[in-house]
Amino acid sequence: MNTKTFNRYRASEKIFFDENHISPIEHLIEVKELSARIRVLEIGTGSPVLYIHGAPAAAALWIPLVKNMQGYRNLIIDRPGCGMSDKINYRGLTKERLQTIMLLTIDSVMDHFNLRQIPIIASSFGASLAFLYVFKRSERVSRLVIEGCPALINGSHVPSFMRPMLLPVMKWIIPRLPATASIFNKIIVGLGHAYSLEHQLIDRTLIQWYISLFNNTDTQINEISMITKAYPSGKIKSSFRITDAELEKIEQPALLLWSSNDPFGDIQTAQHLTSKIKNSTLICFENSGHLPWLDNPVRHAEEIKKFI
Repeated sequence: MNTKTFNRYRASEKIFFDENHISPIEHLIEVKELSARIRVLEIGTGSPVLYIHGAPAAAALWIPLVKNMQGYRNLIIDRPGCGMSDKINYRGLTKERLQTIMLLTIDSVMDHFNLRQIPIIASSFGASLAFLYVFKRSERVSRLVIEGCPALINGSHVPSFMRPMLLPVMKWIIPRLPATASIFNKIIVGLGHAYSLEHQLIDRTLIQWYISLFNNTDTQINEISMITKAYPSGKIKSSFRITDAELEKIEQPALLLWSSNDPFGDIQTAQHLTSKIKNSTLICFENSGHLPWLDNPVRHAEEIKKFI
Protein backbone atom coordinates (compact mmCIF):
# COMPACT_ATOMS: atom_id res chain seq x y z
CA MET A 1 0.00 0.00 0.00
CA ASN A 2 1.63 3.29 -1.06
CA THR A 3 1.24 6.53 0.86
CA LYS A 4 -1.48 7.91 -1.41
CA THR A 5 -3.74 4.86 -1.21
CA PHE A 6 -2.89 4.46 2.49
CA ASN A 7 -4.21 7.96 3.17
CA ARG A 8 -7.33 7.37 1.08
CA TYR A 9 -8.16 4.24 3.02
CA ARG A 10 -7.44 5.96 6.34
CA ALA A 11 -9.79 8.80 5.35
CA SER A 12 -12.67 6.49 4.40
CA GLU A 13 -12.23 4.51 7.59
CA LYS A 14 -12.25 7.68 9.71
CA ILE A 15 -15.45 8.91 8.05
CA PHE A 16 -17.05 5.55 8.84
CA PHE A 17 -15.85 5.68 12.47
CA ASP A 18 -16.97 9.29 12.93
CA GLU A 19 -20.41 8.55 11.48
CA ASN A 20 -20.82 5.85 14.14
CA HIS A 21 -19.26 7.93 16.96
CA ILE A 22 -16.43 5.43 17.34
CA SER A 23 -12.87 6.36 18.35
CA PRO A 24 -10.77 3.18 18.27
CA ILE A 25 -7.38 2.80 19.89
CA GLU A 26 -5.05 1.28 17.32
CA HIS A 27 -2.52 -1.41 18.25
CA LEU A 28 0.15 -2.77 15.90
CA ILE A 29 1.25 -6.17 17.19
CA GLU A 30 4.40 -7.86 15.93
CA VAL A 31 4.04 -11.56 15.08
CA LYS A 32 7.69 -12.47 14.65
CA GLU A 33 7.06 -15.98 13.35
CA LEU A 34 5.00 -14.52 10.49
CA SER A 35 7.32 -11.52 9.93
CA ALA A 36 4.19 -9.37 10.05
CA ARG A 37 2.51 -6.68 12.12
CA ILE A 38 -1.17 -7.21 12.88
CA ARG A 39 -3.46 -4.26 13.50
CA VAL A 40 -6.06 -4.53 16.26
CA LEU A 41 -8.72 -1.92 17.01
CA GLU A 42 -9.69 -1.55 20.67
CA ILE A 43 -13.12 -0.05 21.29
CA GLY A 44 -14.84 0.41 24.65
CA THR A 45 -14.10 -0.79 28.16
CA GLY A 46 -15.19 -3.78 30.20
CA SER A 47 -14.93 -7.52 29.63
CA PRO A 48 -12.83 -8.28 26.52
CA VAL A 49 -14.31 -9.82 23.36
CA LEU A 50 -12.31 -10.79 20.26
CA TYR A 51 -13.66 -10.42 16.69
CA ILE A 52 -12.48 -12.28 13.56
CA HIS A 53 -13.82 -11.07 10.21
CA GLY A 54 -14.46 -13.07 7.05
CA ALA A 55 -12.95 -12.78 3.58
CA PRO A 56 -12.37 -10.44 1.90
CA ALA A 57 -12.95 -7.88 4.64
CA ALA A 58 -11.30 -6.05 7.54
CA ALA A 59 -11.92 -5.09 11.16
CA ALA A 60 -14.20 -2.12 10.48
CA LEU A 61 -16.91 -4.42 9.10
CA TRP A 62 -17.82 -5.16 12.74
CA ILE A 63 -18.47 -1.49 13.61
CA PRO A 64 -22.31 -1.60 13.30
CA LEU A 65 -22.33 -4.42 15.87
CA VAL A 66 -19.57 -3.07 18.10
CA LYS A 67 -21.22 0.35 18.50
CA ASN A 68 -24.04 -1.52 20.27
CA MET A 69 -21.71 -3.60 22.46
CA GLN A 70 -21.41 -1.07 25.27
CA GLY A 71 -19.81 -2.40 28.44
CA TYR A 72 -17.32 -4.56 26.55
CA ARG A 73 -13.71 -4.11 25.52
CA ASN A 74 -14.03 -4.97 21.85
CA LEU A 75 -10.77 -6.16 20.23
CA ILE A 76 -11.12 -6.35 16.45
CA ILE A 77 -8.41 -7.91 14.30
CA ASP A 78 -7.40 -6.92 10.79
CA ARG A 79 -6.41 -10.45 9.80
CA PRO A 80 -3.02 -10.87 8.07
CA GLY A 81 -3.13 -9.29 4.61
CA CYS A 82 -6.37 -7.42 5.37
CA GLY A 83 -6.99 -3.73 5.98
CA MET A 84 -3.82 -2.34 7.48
CA SER A 85 -2.20 -5.57 8.66
CA ASP A 86 0.88 -6.82 6.83
CA LYS A 87 0.42 -9.52 4.21
CA ILE A 88 1.90 -12.99 4.50
CA ASN A 89 2.83 -15.58 1.90
CA TYR A 90 0.09 -18.12 1.16
CA ARG A 91 2.12 -20.10 -1.38
CA GLY A 92 1.70 -23.83 -0.79
CA LEU A 93 -0.95 -23.16 1.86
CA THR A 94 -2.42 -26.18 3.68
CA LYS A 95 -5.10 -26.48 6.34
CA GLU A 96 -2.36 -27.13 8.92
CA ARG A 97 -0.45 -24.00 7.86
CA LEU A 98 -3.65 -21.94 7.98
CA GLN A 99 -4.25 -23.21 11.50
CA THR A 100 -0.69 -22.28 12.50
CA ILE A 101 -1.17 -18.75 11.13
CA MET A 102 -4.28 -18.30 13.29
CA LEU A 103 -2.58 -19.77 16.35
CA LEU A 104 0.31 -17.34 15.99
CA THR A 105 -2.00 -14.39 15.26
CA ILE A 106 -4.55 -14.87 18.04
CA ASP A 107 -1.98 -15.96 20.62
CA SER A 108 0.05 -12.81 19.87
CA VAL A 109 -3.03 -10.61 20.25
CA MET A 110 -4.10 -12.23 23.51
CA ASP A 111 -0.58 -12.09 24.92
CA HIS A 112 -0.31 -8.42 23.94
CA PHE A 113 -3.40 -7.65 26.03
CA ASN A 114 -2.40 -10.08 28.81
CA LEU A 115 -5.54 -12.18 28.33
CA ARG A 116 -5.77 -15.78 29.47
CA GLN A 117 -9.20 -16.50 27.98
CA ILE A 118 -11.73 -14.65 25.84
CA PRO A 119 -15.03 -15.12 23.96
CA ILE A 120 -14.66 -15.01 20.15
CA ILE A 121 -17.16 -13.57 17.67
CA ALA A 122 -16.45 -14.64 14.11
CA SER A 123 -18.01 -14.63 10.66
CA SER A 124 -17.76 -16.60 7.41
CA PHE A 125 -14.14 -17.62 6.67
CA GLY A 126 -13.23 -16.02 10.00
CA ALA A 127 -15.56 -18.50 11.74
CA SER A 128 -13.65 -21.39 10.17
CA LEU A 129 -10.39 -19.85 11.36
CA ALA A 130 -11.89 -19.53 14.85
CA PHE A 131 -12.75 -23.24 14.75
CA LEU A 132 -9.16 -24.07 13.75
CA TYR A 133 -7.93 -22.00 16.70
CA VAL A 134 -10.31 -23.66 19.17
CA PHE A 135 -9.20 -27.13 18.08
CA LYS A 136 -5.71 -26.34 19.42
CA ARG A 137 -6.37 -23.66 22.08
CA SER A 138 -9.63 -24.71 23.68
CA GLU A 139 -8.50 -23.43 27.08
CA ARG A 140 -8.13 -19.86 25.74
CA VAL A 141 -11.68 -19.53 24.32
CA SER A 142 -14.59 -19.21 26.76
CA ARG A 143 -17.48 -18.95 24.25
CA LEU A 144 -18.06 -18.83 20.50
CA VAL A 145 -20.45 -16.62 18.56
CA ILE A 146 -20.78 -17.55 14.88
CA GLU A 147 -22.37 -14.89 12.64
CA GLY A 148 -23.58 -16.45 9.39
CA CYS A 149 -22.50 -19.65 7.66
CA PRO A 150 -18.82 -20.57 8.22
CA ALA A 151 -16.63 -21.62 5.31
CA LEU A 152 -15.06 -25.08 5.03
CA ILE A 153 -17.84 -26.95 6.87
CA ASN A 154 -20.07 -29.69 5.45
CA GLY A 155 -23.04 -28.17 3.64
CA SER A 156 -21.44 -24.79 2.92
CA HIS A 157 -20.58 -23.65 -0.59
CA VAL A 158 -19.42 -20.63 -2.56
CA PRO A 159 -22.43 -18.87 -4.17
CA SER A 160 -22.43 -18.66 -7.96
CA PHE A 161 -21.78 -14.91 -8.15
CA MET A 162 -18.44 -15.36 -6.33
CA ARG A 163 -17.09 -18.35 -8.26
CA PRO A 164 -15.63 -16.40 -11.24
CA MET A 165 -13.13 -14.62 -8.98
CA LEU A 166 -11.72 -18.01 -7.90
CA LEU A 167 -11.07 -19.26 -11.44
CA PRO A 168 -7.57 -19.27 -12.94
CA VAL A 169 -6.75 -15.94 -14.64
CA MET A 170 -9.90 -14.28 -13.27
CA LYS A 171 -8.55 -14.54 -9.72
CA TRP A 172 -5.76 -12.20 -10.83
CA ILE A 173 -7.91 -9.85 -12.92
CA ILE A 174 -10.97 -9.26 -10.71
CA PRO A 175 -9.24 -7.91 -7.56
CA ARG A 176 -7.31 -5.43 -9.73
CA LEU A 177 -10.45 -3.92 -11.28
CA PRO A 178 -11.82 -0.76 -9.62
CA ALA A 179 -14.76 -1.34 -7.30
CA THR A 180 -17.75 0.99 -7.70
CA ALA A 181 -20.93 1.60 -5.73
CA SER A 182 -22.93 -0.22 -8.42
CA ILE A 183 -20.68 -3.30 -8.27
CA PHE A 184 -20.69 -3.28 -4.52
CA ASN A 185 -24.48 -3.05 -4.34
CA LYS A 186 -24.61 -6.19 -6.50
CA ILE A 187 -22.24 -7.92 -4.08
CA ILE A 188 -24.43 -6.92 -1.12
CA VAL A 189 -27.51 -8.29 -2.89
CA GLY A 190 -25.61 -11.48 -3.76
CA LEU A 191 -24.75 -11.90 -0.09
CA GLY A 192 -28.46 -11.93 0.75
CA HIS A 193 -28.90 -8.35 1.96
CA ALA A 194 -31.34 -7.10 -0.70
CA TYR A 195 -33.99 -6.25 1.90
CA SER A 196 -31.62 -4.13 3.98
CA LEU A 197 -30.23 -2.38 0.91
CA GLU A 198 -33.73 -1.60 -0.38
CA HIS A 199 -34.83 -0.28 3.02
CA GLN A 200 -31.56 1.64 3.58
CA LEU A 201 -30.71 -0.32 6.71
CA ILE A 202 -27.03 -0.58 5.80
CA ASP A 203 -24.97 2.51 6.61
CA ARG A 204 -23.89 4.33 3.42
CA THR A 205 -20.52 5.11 5.00
CA LEU A 206 -19.97 1.36 5.51
CA ILE A 207 -20.44 0.84 1.76
CA GLN A 208 -18.03 3.69 0.98
CA TRP A 209 -15.51 2.23 3.43
CA TYR A 210 -15.83 -1.23 1.84
CA ILE A 211 -15.30 0.21 -1.65
CA SER A 212 -12.18 1.97 -0.38
CA LEU A 213 -10.96 -1.28 1.22
CA PHE A 214 -11.15 -2.95 -2.21
CA ASN A 215 -9.66 -0.03 -4.15
CA ASN A 216 -6.99 1.29 -1.79
CA THR A 217 -5.62 -1.80 -0.04
CA ASP A 218 -4.37 -5.20 -1.19
CA THR A 219 -7.01 -6.98 0.89
CA GLN A 220 -8.82 -8.51 -2.08
CA ILE A 221 -5.61 -9.72 -3.74
CA ASN A 222 -4.32 -11.26 -0.51
CA GLU A 223 -7.62 -12.87 0.45
CA ILE A 224 -8.27 -14.38 -2.96
CA SER A 225 -4.76 -15.81 -2.83
CA MET A 226 -5.77 -17.56 0.40
CA ILE A 227 -9.31 -18.58 -0.58
CA THR A 228 -8.28 -20.17 -3.88
CA LYS A 229 -5.99 -22.56 -2.01
CA ALA A 230 -9.01 -23.89 -0.09
CA TYR A 231 -11.53 -23.46 -2.94
CA PRO A 232 -9.71 -24.07 -6.23
CA SER A 233 -12.14 -23.15 -9.04
CA GLY A 234 -14.80 -22.43 -6.40
CA LYS A 235 -15.13 -25.92 -4.89
CA ILE A 236 -13.74 -26.85 -1.51
CA LYS A 237 -10.55 -28.88 -1.50
CA SER A 238 -11.16 -31.96 0.64
CA SER A 239 -7.93 -31.51 2.62
CA PHE A 240 -9.19 -28.12 3.87
CA ARG A 241 -12.61 -29.33 5.00
CA ILE A 242 -13.50 -28.98 8.69
CA THR A 243 -14.99 -32.36 9.54
CA ASP A 244 -17.99 -33.18 11.70
CA ALA A 245 -15.67 -35.20 13.94
CA GLU A 246 -13.57 -32.08 14.61
CA LEU A 247 -16.66 -29.98 15.37
CA GLU A 248 -17.95 -32.60 17.81
CA LYS A 249 -14.88 -32.00 19.98
CA ILE A 250 -15.78 -28.35 20.65
CA GLU A 251 -16.65 -27.98 24.32
CA GLN A 252 -17.38 -24.25 24.48
CA PRO A 253 -20.95 -22.94 24.51
CA ALA A 254 -21.65 -21.63 21.01
CA LEU A 255 -24.26 -19.24 19.67
CA LEU A 256 -25.10 -19.52 15.96
CA LEU A 257 -26.76 -16.44 14.44
CA TRP A 258 -28.00 -17.40 10.97
CA SER A 259 -29.96 -15.89 8.14
CA SER A 260 -32.76 -17.49 6.16
CA ASN A 261 -31.17 -15.89 3.04
CA ASP A 262 -27.55 -16.91 3.60
CA PRO A 263 -26.26 -17.96 0.14
CA PHE A 264 -23.33 -19.87 1.68
CA GLY A 265 -25.46 -22.31 3.66
CA ASP A 266 -29.19 -22.84 4.23
CA ILE A 267 -31.05 -23.51 7.46
CA GLN A 268 -30.44 -27.25 7.10
CA THR A 269 -26.70 -26.50 7.13
CA ALA A 270 -27.21 -24.44 10.28
CA GLN A 271 -29.16 -27.22 11.95
CA HIS A 272 -26.50 -29.76 11.01
CA LEU A 273 -23.76 -27.57 12.47
CA THR A 274 -25.81 -27.08 15.64
CA SER A 275 -26.18 -30.84 16.00
CA LYS A 276 -22.40 -31.31 15.82
CA ILE A 277 -21.41 -28.59 18.30
CA LYS A 278 -22.85 -30.23 21.40
CA ASN A 279 -23.39 -27.09 23.50
CA SER A 280 -24.79 -24.78 20.83
CA THR A 281 -27.86 -22.60 20.30
CA LEU A 282 -29.22 -21.52 16.91
CA ILE A 283 -31.15 -18.30 16.24
CA CYS A 284 -32.43 -17.65 12.70
CA PHE A 285 -33.30 -14.25 11.24
CA GLU A 286 -35.63 -13.25 8.41
CA ASN A 287 -34.83 -10.49 5.88
CA SER A 288 -31.15 -10.97 6.58
CA GLY A 289 -28.00 -12.07 4.74
CA HIS A 290 -24.60 -13.69 5.11
CA LEU A 291 -23.37 -10.89 7.41
CA PRO A 292 -26.53 -10.84 9.53
CA TRP A 293 -25.47 -8.25 12.11
CA LEU A 294 -25.50 -5.62 9.34
CA ASP A 295 -29.26 -6.06 8.97
CA ASN A 296 -30.13 -5.67 12.65
CA PRO A 297 -27.06 -4.78 14.76
CA VAL A 298 -29.11 -3.84 17.85
CA ARG A 299 -30.84 -7.25 18.02
CA HIS A 300 -27.58 -9.10 17.42
CA ALA A 301 -25.82 -7.15 20.16
CA GLU A 302 -28.66 -7.97 22.56
CA GLU A 303 -28.44 -11.70 21.80
CA ILE A 304 -24.64 -11.71 22.10
CA LYS A 305 -24.67 -9.82 25.41
CA LYS A 306 -27.16 -12.30 26.86
CA PHE A 307 -24.98 -15.16 25.68
CA ILE A 308 -21.58 -13.95 26.86
